[in-house]
Amino acid sequence: MFPAPKTLRRCLHRHVLVSSTLTAMALLSGCSRSRDPKVAFEAAQQTFIHGNFTDSQKEGSKGFEEFRKSHPDWAWKFKILEAESLLWSGMYEPSLDILKTVPPERLPEVQLPVLTLQAAAHARLHQFQEAESELSRAEVLCRAAAETRCGAIPRTRGVIAEERGRLDDATHFYGQSLAFAREHGDGLHLGPPNRAAALGAAVPVVTVS
Repeated sequence: MFPAPKTLRRCLHRHVLVSSTLTAMALLSGCSRSRDPKVAFEAAQQTFIHGNFTDSQKEGSKGFEEFRKSHPDWAWKFKILEAESLLWSGMYEPSLDILKTVPPERLPEVQLPVLTLQAAAHARLHQFQEAESELSRAEVLCRAAAETRCGAIPRTRGVIAEERGRLDDATHFYGQSLAFAREHGDGLHLGPPNRAAALGAAVPVVTVS
């Protein structure tokens, strides 16, 4: 026996409400599903490698906000990528401002790139005393860090030498950095192609993986 028209309308109304609720719950579930920080960071790195510094800066800022509570270690890697993107864009002081926000008690794998990027930015600003101090601290950390993270040391030495007008020394240090990156199969350390090619070697690109 079929339901009466009013009963049918009520049944259909309930069916629509239930279906809408289930659909909304499914959509909310999909929206609340967080990204994998490693996958997101690697994608942001690729943006940086291709020389899209404005986009990689934005991805770094977004990633930090997204992961600072759920994955704080990854969040600081995004923050460093944001600062590095600014550095490559020639915005040295804003880069330093961001790097100052990284807590000094972070692990060496975070502090090492912070110090080398700070040293590079200070060198570009011709603040050589600060650059040398930061790089010396980075060298101390490097002795206890994984070997693959130490390629930033000769690269940053090259930046300091270049800014001081010691081009032969700069070429030497950049060559060491380039050889280090190739030896360890580290494409990121080779630097974004356009500027790296213009310099003949990589300036400070730091892996924080």
